[in-house]
Amino acid sequence: MKIDTFQYENKAAGLKISPIDFNSDLTLLVGASGVGKTLILSAIGELIRIVRGASLNGVEWEIKFSSDKEHKYLWKGAFETIDFEKRLQSSYLLKSDDIENALKPKIIQELLQLNDEPIRIIERNDKTFKFKGTEAFPKPSSYKSGINLFADVDDIIIAYKGLNQINLFQNFRPDVIYASSELINNLAKYKTLDEIRNSDLSTYMKLFIVYKNFHDDIFKEIKENFILIFPQISDLSMGIIEPIHIPEPLHMPNIVDDNNYKFFLQIKEKDVEKWINPPSISMGMFKTLLLISERYLCNNETVILIDEFENSLGLNCIDAAVDNIFNVEQDLQFIITSHHPYIINNIDMNHWKVVSRKGGVISTKTARDLRLGESRHEAFKQLIQSPDYSKGINV
Repeated sequence: MKIDTFQYENKAAGLKISPIDFNSDLTLLVGASGVGKTLILSAIGELIRIVRGASLNGVEWEIKFSSDKEHKYLWKGAFETIDFEKRLQSSYLLKSDDIENALKPKIIQELLQLNDEPIRIIERNDKTFKFKGTEAFPKPSSYKSGINLFADVDDIIIAYKGLNQINLFQNFRPDVIYASSELINNLAKYKTLDEIRNSDLSTYMKLFIVYKNFHDDIFKEIKENFILIFPQISDLSMGIIEPIHIPEPLHMPNIVDDNNYKFFLQIKEKDVEKWINPPSISMGMFKTLLLISERYLCNNETVILIDEFENSLGLNCIDAAVDNIFNVEQDLQFIITSHHPYIINNIDMNHWKVVSRKGGVISTKTARDLRLGESRHEAFKQLIQSPDYSKGINV
C-alpha cells in the first residue's frame, strides 16, 4: 500500500489536518515541538481502528491510496459528533444496551471509489447504503465502516488488506512479551517468511517466531546486521519462560499467570561470560534491532510510521539505522518525524514536510514552498531559520 494524499478532522477535539501529499516512499515531518507532527501519525493510525470496526466521535477523513499497484482508491467518510454529556442526560430512561448504542457515533457519510470508476463501491449517508450502485437491504450497521462490514468482498478485500498494512512503530521497549499457549503450540504453522510477514503479529513477536523457526537463516541475517552496528556484541538470542502450573489448593490465578509463555531478548557481549537480559539492554540497542527486524519481517507495500525517529538512538545507531532502513529495495513507504539535525541534514530536502499549526489547523509545506537553498546543507541552514520551522505555532 502507498498513501498518496491524506486529510483529517476531529470536530470533537477541534483539530484539523489540511491535505498532505505523500509523493515519495519517504516523508520526513519536521517542525517545532507541539506543531502536530505526532498528531499526523496518530490520525493516519486511526484509519486502522476505523477499518477494524471502531466508531470515532466527530472524525472525518479522506485518503487516496494504492494497493497492489493496480488498485487506486479514494476513501472518505465522517462520523457524527456527539456531545456525550447531553446524550447521557437524554438517555437516562434507556436500557443499558440502548445507552451503549446511543453513545456510539454513527457514520453519516462514507465513500469508497476504485480507479475513478463512476460506480462507487460504497456510497452511504445517514439514510441509505449503496453497494456498487445498489441499495443494500437490510441496511448494514451504522456504527462500522463499509470496509469493515464487507472486508471479504472483491475490491474491498484489497483495500482492507492494504489499509491494515499501516504500521505505527512502537517507540518503547517491552521487557517481556506474553505469548499464549495456542500461539506457541502452533509456531510450526509459519512455514515461510511470507506467512510471518502476512500475519498481524507485532514485529517483536515475529522476531521470536523467526528465532524459533528460521534460526539459521533469517534470524542469523538479522543478528549479523545488528552486530555490524554494535561490534561489541557477540551473540543474540531469545529467552523463554514456560507457564507456571501451581497445583490446587495453592493455585492463585489472580497472582500467578499460568496460561502464557513469556519471552524476551538476550544479548551477549564479547569477553562477558553471562547473557544480558532486560532491563539491562539499552533502549537504543533494542530500537535498532526492531528497526532492522521491521525491514525483514514486514510485508511489501507496508506503510511504516515512526515518531521521533532519533529517540534513544546514539549517533552510531542513527547513522546505521538511516542507511539500513531507508536504503532498501523493498517496496515500503516511511513517514517519520524528527527533530535531530543529523537526520534532517542527511535526508534529501525533497522528502521534507515542514509542519506548522495555526489554532487547531495543522498544515505542511515543502522545501520548494519555502524556497530553501539548492544544496542540502544550505537548505538545512535556511530551514532552521525559517519562521515556519522555528516558531511553528501561529496565533
